[in-house]
Amino acid sequence: MIMMLIILFQVPLLSLSLSSQGCPKYTCSSTNTTELNEVCISQSSTSNYNLIPCSSGLTCEIPGPGQESTCSNLTFSSSLSFPGEKCFNDTDCITSKCLDSYCSGSLEGDSCTKTKDCDIGLVCKSSICILLKEINEKGCRNDFDCVNNAGCNYISTSTDGECIEYFSLDEYTEIKYCYGNKNLLCKSGTCVNNNGTFICLPELSNTLQSPYECSMSDYCYSEEDGLTGIALIGKCECSLDGKSYCSLFPGDPETYDYKVHRKAWLNTKEIHMCHSERRFSAECMDDIWDSKKYSYWYYENYVNLYAQTKNADSCSLSIYYPSYSEVVLTFTSSFGELLAFGLGAYLVI
Repeated sequence: MIMMLIILFQVPLLSLSLSSQGCPKYTCSSTNTTELNEVCISQSSTSNYNLIPCSSGLTCEIPGPGQESTCSNLTFSSSLSFPGEKCFNDTDCITSKCLDSYCSGSLEGDSCTKTKDCDIGLVCKSSICILLKEINEKGCRNDFDCVNNAGCNYISTSTDGECIEYFSLDEYTEIKYCYGNKNLLCKSGTCVNNNGTFICLPELSNTLQSPYECSMSDYCYSEEDGLTGIALIGKCECSLDGKSYCSLFPGDPETYDYKVHRKAWLNTKEIHMCHSERRFSAECMDDIWDSKKYSYWYYENYVNLYAQTKNADSCSLSIYYPSYSEVVLTFTSSFGELLAFGLGAYLVI
């Protein structure tokens, strides 16, 4: 009989929990708006809060869990663009070089101090910009040394890492590293230390039934892997609806569409038009990919924010998670009709 080993599955997401005793419930009114320095989040009872959208141009500052807030005139500075991303002038670029409306970096063979200095398809090694390593090529130290659809299978004490295609290694394949039970080289994206050896895990699912409602005083658990006896531990998170839900495990059916879209991005020619350090960035994807990016972003946010936004109304979502709310609106307006028939044919690259 195999003894079950519990492994923490780390999910770095914003938690809305007040305590193990319960979750705050947010009710939103979209019929009114509030002005500068006026209250946009107010407590109506012990665990109930009212949300009122701020007027156009104002932002409701998101406080700690269970706290009130007011509208403010926040300004956000935009980050500098990397080589391969759009620009208007040199000051928009991290390399200070804007050429034909796109940021440009140092070319192959040019000197550099860091990979950010180099153009797309290049990495800085020994102060020289060189080509990224291809799949199955050895000599990498991290993912940014490899072409954009591959990562580096390496250990920190070695220089003989090998570039492996993302999400290509079968379950129980031995790998060289595993951080927080995550490794993007594994088909499942998850891994474990099994008696001193790092291996890829199968896609394990939650032991609860969807929508995975849980108690804030407990963890969430995946099913047990039959071969290793290993199970993953997930977090129980507060949603805006006042209930708590488990964050998703890799094998949960709600993750399927995200995995399809993630694979679609990795198979595009456009991913190789991004700088090595921006292969998964929304900024580069926005500049070079077609409308498929909206479905990618939708499903990515849906998976990553599942527990915090489950059953949340659109008004509450727009205040607490404005970026996700924008993605939802764009996605539903762009793909509403396609959703009735499925996105499979649309995703053919």
